[in-house]
Amino acid sequence: MTDPRDEIELSPFGNEVVDLPATAVGTDPLQDARPDLAAGDGLTDVAPHRSFRKDAWARFRRNKLAMGGLVVVVLLVLVALFAPLIAPYGYDQIGPDLREGPSSTHWFGTDNIGRDVFSRVVYGARVSLVIGVLAILIDTVIGVTAGAVAAWYGRAADTLIMR
Repeated sequence: MTDPRDEIELSPFGNEVVDLPATAVGTDPLQDARPDLAAGDGLTDVAPHRSFRKDAWARFRRNKLAMGGLVVVVLLVLVALFAPLIAPYGYDQIGPDLREGPSSTHWFGTDNIGRDVFSRVVYGARVSLVIGVLAILIDTVIGVTAGAVAAWYGRAADTLIMR
């Protein structure tokens, strides 16, 4: 009597029956090649199981460009959060120095009406982050709504939305 695991009824290339040796189905290749290995020394013990989040973070850390981008974004967020502590002047504070070049008192110089350019750049980080977050939220709402409509109404709505 043959083992039912020895045969696969249909091949993806036709209706012929494919015969497989009994060792090809349901066995551990390491156990077959090295019977002296103890139980638990197979391929499943080579690397511990990681969650999706840990695996994504490990892949992200290996990518140098991604880590560089993360440093830039974190730096921008910190500058935006601590703008009152970093900027030496208020963003709308007008001084007597008009169109002054970079100096020790005005790192990026001053503009046409005497405002410190560095302070305005630091406070401008807040505006940039707010605009970026709002754009992401609006895009998310539009995308979720379009996806829900396509899923609810089916093929015709999906085709219309995706065109």
